Amino acid sequence: MLALEIQEQQAISGWDVIKAQTNKDGLSCQAVRCDKPNCNRRSNASLFFWGSQKRNAITPQVGLGEGLPKGFTAELEVSGQTFDFVQDKPPGPHRLVPKNESDDAKIVQAISKAAAQNAKETVSVKSELGTFQIPIKATPKVLRFFRSRCGIQ
Repeated sequence: MLALEIQEQQAISGWDVIKAQTNKDGLSCQAVRCDKPNCNRRSNASLFFWGSQKRNAITPQVGLGEGLPKGFTAELEVSGQTFDFVQDKPPGPHRLVPKNESDDAKIVQAISKAAAQNAKETVSVKSELGTFQIPIKATPKVLRFFRSRCGIQ
C-alpha cells in the first residue's frame, strides 16, 4: 500500500478535502484552504486540518511555504482569540502546528463557530513573513465530512 492512498476527494466551498488510508495512522481525513484561489503550498498561506480515526482528533496546521526554520512561529487569530503556532521540525515542506497541543480542539471549534456565524469570516495568520487572511467559509461542512467519512469527532 502507498503511504497515502486517497479513497475519496472533493471540493467543499474552496476547501480541498480527502479521505485516505495511511500506513501510519489508518483512516485519515485532510482538508486544506489557501488565502488565494489555485492553492500552491510553496507560495500561499494555508489552513490545514488533519485527523485520523485512530486518534479521533483533528490537528489544525498553518502553511506558510517551504524551508521555514525549526522554531519559526506564527499567530492565528479568529474572532478575537489568538493561538500560537510553531514549526517544530527541521527545515523543509512542513506546516506549523499549535504550540500547545491542548489547543487543537479549541482552535477547530473557534474556527467552526466563526464560520457558522459569518460565511465571509477569515482567520488571520501573522508572522515575520506578513499577515495573511484565509477564508474559513464552510468549515462546519468540512468537519461533517470528517465525522461521516472518517468517524472523527
